[in-house]
Amino acid sequence: MVRWMVGPALSVALLACSNTEQQPSAASSAATSGEAGASESRTEAGRPSQAANVAATGGAGAAGAGAGTSSVPSPAMAGASAAGTTSLPAATGGAGAGASAGAGAGAGASAGQTGAAPAEVISLKVSPDREHLYEDDSKWLCLPGKKDELCTSGLDATILRADGSMEVERHVPAAEPSFDCFYVYPTVSNDSGAVADWKAGTEETDCVNAQAGRYSRVCRVFAPLYRQITLTALNGNATPSAADRAQGYDDVIAAFNHYLTQYNQGRGFVLIGHSQGSGVLQRVMAAEIDSRPELRARLISAHLLGTSVAVPEGADVGGVYKNIPVCRKDDQTGCVLAYATFRDRSPPPSDSRFGKVASGRAVCANPAALSGGKAGLIPYLKPGQVRGGMRVMTPFVSPRDFLQGECIDKDQYTYLELSILNAGMGSLPSDVSADIGANWGLHLIDVHIAMGNLVDLAAKQAAALPKRP
Repeated sequence: MVRWMVGPALSVALLACSNTEQQPSAASSAATSGEAGASESRTEAGRPSQAANVAATGGAGAAGAGAGTSSVPSPAMAGASAAGTTSLPAATGGAGAGASAGAGAGAGASAGQTGAAPAEVISLKVSPDREHLYEDDSKWLCLPGKKDELCTSGLDATILRADGSMEVERHVPAAEPSFDCFYVYPTVSNDSGAVADWKAGTEETDCVNAQAGRYSRVCRVFAPLYRQITLTALNGNATPSAADRAQGYDDVIAAFNHYLTQYNQGRGFVLIGHSQGSGVLQRVMAAEIDSRPELRARLISAHLLGTSVAVPEGADVGGVYKNIPVCRKDDQTGCVLAYATFRDRSPPPSDSRFGKVASGRAVCANPAALSGGKAGLIPYLKPGQVRGGMRVMTPFVSPRDFLQGECIDKDQYTYLELSILNAGMGSLPSDVSADIGANWGLHLIDVHIAMGNLVDLAAKQAAALPKRP
């Protein structure tokens, strides 16, 4: 069992997904003692060291940020984003990441099945006190057909380009997606105790919207509430017990079991997490999926961002998982994608919380270039997560030809190196705003910097999933 140890002393509640602009404290890199949400720890049975799990806002607002931001509900219809694109001054073609939405969203047979016969119902072992927990719709933030709005609306974005053009990209959810996405959010709860309660605050809802909602272009999105270790604990203001630390994992197991038994019906699924959410899903995969071929057959991929997944030196399988390899091709399925992000001018320092493991190497799989090398990223950021650039009136901003990523393997670290391109040119921002200390890197925007690539990749991987006989 992964043992989440002490996190840093955070003087401010750090929210990676919030609409509220907050300035992270520089003290966030100072380690404390005791046990809380997550930090580097040595784990049992060869599991990797677990990097600190925390989420925070993308820094103070920049020129062109926040005050004028508005949320426009997306039309509930199928199709690529081009159909919902409105041109502003000198718009120049292409809506970007949403363009391949139809690849995974068509009607007919679901990804991984032909519909010829009912699929086997797969279940997990769930604690008796949680057996019926997720039958209650209030325990879900996104539940297709019942609670969709958080993961389908408020996701419009303004595309910015180096030639000065801008265009509004309307978020268009897939009408009949053929596969599912199961998402677990990072450490965001501001509840006063060590463990979050069942009442979702704006910190949870904003995060689900920002990190999971855009996947609704291509899949049905399931996002459960869970009793996570809180930022209060991470700040050192509450001490979680062993039972507290088990709450979140047991909740997610129960939620995933409810999904499998009530909604899956043989469909392929993508697992998505960030930070603490990735840590929980990493455990779920090791305990419940890795050794079960019937579940691996439905696993399209796992997008585990902002965590450290261990593999042996020079290998793409082994370490944490014996049967689940690292994703290295766009049409590869049953694989895991993971990375932690650092600036090109600020590589991981000796006390880095990410990019290293106790044994072997940490996985880095760039969603824009799984086989390696440099590639442009398609970001979807909150306006407060960039500096400079044109003022926008949409909840998200997507600067193109602005970010480049490359997986770097150096010394004991393996990480995604982020470079800024064309800074300040045309309508582009001058920089991203997400730094809280060198040893955290750009943890706060791990998901946001490549959201378009991740969504497109999920659709391509789903289309490649072998059909069920």
